[in-house]
Amino acid sequence: MTCVAPLLLCLLAEFPAELADTPPTGPPETESPAATWKQRAVGGAVARIHELSGPSGIHWPRGEAAAAGSDLRGGAGPDNAVIRAMFAAPEPSTRVRAVELWVTTPEPGPPDLLLAALEDPDRTVRAAAARALGRLDVATLTEQVLDALRDPLSPGAQTIHQVLPEMQDVIERPLIEVLEDDAAPSERRWAAGYALGGMGSARAAPTLARLTASPDFVLARVCAEALVKSRAPQDVGFWIGVASHPAPEVRRVALDALATLGTREAVEALHRAALGETEQELWLKEHAVRRIAELPGDTSLPILIHVLANHLPARHEAARQLARLTGLEFGENPVEWRQWYEQTGGRLPPPRPVLPETAPSPPLYEFAPWPQ
Repeated sequence: MTCVAPLLLCLLAEFPAELADTPPTGPPETESPAATWKQRAVGGAVARIHELSGPSGIHWPRGEAAAAGSDLRGGAGPDNAVIRAMFAAPEPSTRVRAVELWVTTPEPGPPDLLLAALEDPDRTVRAAAARALGRLDVATLTEQVLDALRDPLSPGAQTIHQVLPEMQDVIERPLIEVLEDDAAPSERRWAAGYALGGMGSARAAPTLARLTASPDFVLARVCAEALVKSRAPQDVGFWIGVASHPAPEVRRVALDALATLGTREAVEALHRAALGETEQELWLKEHAVRRIAELPGDTSLPILIHVLANHLPARHEAARQLARLTGLEFGENPVEWRQWYEQTGGRLPPPRPVLPETAPSPPLYEFAPWPQ
């Protein structure tokens, strides 16, 4: 660069100032070939000098500088594809600029990238994303969250789920209004229930509890799951009632809630379900057995032995859980299990470890996806 600069200065000195100020777009017809060549050379050199001496622009990622730069110079903002690319740029300054553009673009689209920026490794990007969320109006943010949550397993939905508690003060009330709107599309109400559960909304608990009896079984299950996550959990009597819901998936949530409560009345309800007294679905009887096995040993072991001895359909699962918890190999023989328990009180000789699960359980999930 030190060798090139003197040469450029010499070239500039040979020509009028107006040539240096504005590079010619084309040689006049009356100019000689030599003059034309010199004009082009000086014009190109001056343009390059202006380019090098000017302020550095945005670091556009993945070779999109030409399209994005032309959009900005023409007065139009970059499109969503360009902004999405900027969010993936290695430079924090570009990612900050992406956040700023996302907020100001006419149609920003789903907020997955903006919400992902809240977990950016760079502090300035995280701060910009937090400021950007505050600049969105409540209606826009609510609609975009509902739209993104239509597919609970999408990356955007998973990101949103992580930051829902931070949005609670802003969109909790609008989400409850959506959930209470009987005329709203089903998918919209499912997404609202999902979001309220992710927030642990206590304010929504009365509506969630009421909708566990909805004829829309997906909505009933989503609301039951959200209620389990609520900071206003229902009492044992409520969940015993839900355990008789016509939809098996809703009853499964009720069994989970009873196991979480763990009171004597809740454990008795689980026991009755495992024995088939209140539950007819085999997979739910076995689910009740597994939830019982998670209770302390002085509670779970006698119940498991009782189920093993008194209900043939659930016997296999009860024996499997007993073997896992104790390390003993009495199979499905209730007499040997009862004798062992009466002789030892359920105390295990050390160092008997609790064995890991040896067979897969039916899939359990929270806020499972709904039908497409």
